[in-house]
Amino acid sequence: MKFFPMNLFQRKAGYYGNYSTWQEARADCSGYENGLILDKVLKAALAVKNGEALYERDSVVFNEYQCSWAVLSLLLKAALENGYRLSVLDFGGSLGSSYFQFRSMIPDNVTINWNVIEQAHFVVEGKKNFESEELKFHADISGITDLGSLNVLLLSSVLSYVEKPTTLLSELLALQVPYVAIDRTFCFASSSRLTMQIVPKWIYEASYPAWFLNKAELVQLLTENYRVLSIFDALGGKIKVGSCRAEEIGFLCQLKG
Repeated sequence: MKFFPMNLFQRKAGYYGNYSTWQEARADCSGYENGLILDKVLKAALAVKNGEALYERDSVVFNEYQCSWAVLSLLLKAALENGYRLSVLDFGGSLGSSYFQFRSMIPDNVTINWNVIEQAHFVVEGKKNFESEELKFHADISGITDLGSLNVLLLSSVLSYVEKPTTLLSELLALQVPYVAIDRTFCFASSSRLTMQIVPKWIYEASYPAWFLNKAELVQLLTENYRVLSIFDALGGKIKVGSCRAEEIGFLCQLKG
């Protein structure tokens, strides 16, 4: 299903189409590289850093605490089991959104090493404005000097927005990080579907390809080398895609053996 770019932002926010290829979907969308997205995220993240907001998510600031308690529980479990040391690979972690969201809930006696992997222009702003002894930014995993020390792999609202989500997940699972937290991932009970997501205008004017993944296929991939500790409802809850219903969910996993 195709759409004309000139009509893009006349449509309501939501998920449209059933694309055959990523390239076809990408051609109809403004894309993640839109500079407006980084500008909005940067402004929101600086508000958090400066104490003007509790945290931000997808460039939206919040003044009442809200987080994925399931993910927080896994972070605390990993830290307790590893001598109060938490070393996170946060793939697609924006400007440290999850770090700032969870940091206040992690005890001060926990040593934190939080590594964000992001697009190059996000990495530049991350290093410039947010990098610290605890929080680092990298364009790819080669920038992490001690991959063997990682104890949590975090993928929050990531797999739906990459061209080959199961390939990426397989590559990251091959690192054999002891714990994996996958949060805010669109899933269907039926086959996967590639759509165009139009973002609500009050957030920013943008659109990008968005996958709804097959839940059973994800579980099968995860359970090759991991135990699925929990499958939980993420913040987005139920989602309507045309006449179909989908859900935004998360997974907590532990490496077997």
